[in-house]
Parts: sequence; structure tokens; C-alpha cells
Amino acid sequence: LDLRGTAGRMTITATGSITIAGTLVAGQLVTLVAGSFVDASFDADELSVAARGAVTVRDVGELTLSRLDSGGGAVDVQTSGDLLVDAAIAASGAAAVGLRSTGGSITLRQAITTVEGDV
Repeated sequence: LDLRGTAGRMTITATGSITIAGTLVAGQLVTLVAGSFVDASFDADELSVAARGAVTVRDVGELTLSRLDSGGGAVDVQTSGDLLVDAAIAASGAAAVGLRSTGGSITLRQAITTVEGDV
């Protein structure tokens, strides 16, 4: 999807993957439900993801992760502001979990686990 504009609360559900590029500004909650991987770039306050594959998120500004279920796939989240992880994150096998903030802090309130991958 190439989304441009502003949205309040937004939910995207797909039986396959979800790819979001563009300049989407979502002021409140973005919910993504995918039957495969998620690759998304946007500006949201809060994110909820349920996927059956790797999850890659690039966010402008601060972000709260209220749910992040990758089905054991790799997770890579980057923000330009503070990142609040208020959801457990679990990766399986050699899948890695990466959390980065280029201009703020990272606060973890839930467990992050991986079997053999890096955190």
C-alpha cells in the first residue's frame, strides 16, 4: 500500500503480507493483522501487530507497541523518538529482535525472547 494523508484509528487486515510505504500520519492507533510478514513505514502513536512472519516497522516520532506478535518471525522496529514496548516479543529459531530509537529512549515493560537469534 502507498498511503498518504492523515488517519485517526486505522486497521488493516490481509490474508497475505502488509507493506506500507508513503507518508501516512496516523494520530492514534494503527492495527495490522497479516497472514504473512509486515513491512511498514509511518507516523503513529500506538501500534498493534499480529502477523505470521517477520515484522519490520519504521516510525517517525514516538511509538508505543501495544501488541507485537510475529508468529516467531524476526522483529525490527525503529523510531526517531521514544519507543515504549508494552507488549511481549518472541522470536523463534535464529530470528532476531531489533529495537532502535535514533532520537529517544527505549522503555521495556514486557519480556523479549528469542531461541537463538540476537536481541
